[in-house]
Amino acid sequence: MTAPPKIPHPCDPAAFEAAGRYLYGARWQSALGRALLTGYKTTHNWLIGRRAIPGPVVVALRLLIDAKRREKPKTPKPQPDIFS
Repeated sequence: MTAPPKIPHPCDPAAFEAAGRYLYGARWQSALGRALLTGYKTTHNWLIGRRAIPGPVVVALRLLIDAKRREKPKTPKPQPDIFS
């Protein structure tokens, strides 16, 4: 896993994109929009710099990143050995 991105305030579009990709991977815009209770268009406007990223969104990003960083890695459940 990559290192968590630093999210400055005010947040620039590059940091916003880095946070989205860290949290949700390549198809991050819709997933991040759902997590922030906004639409795709709003996240897109933040990404292209059409609208400033609000302070509460910066706080939410930091909290989401911190929660992901603290997650324990998922370990697969042991499968029963059906050949014994």
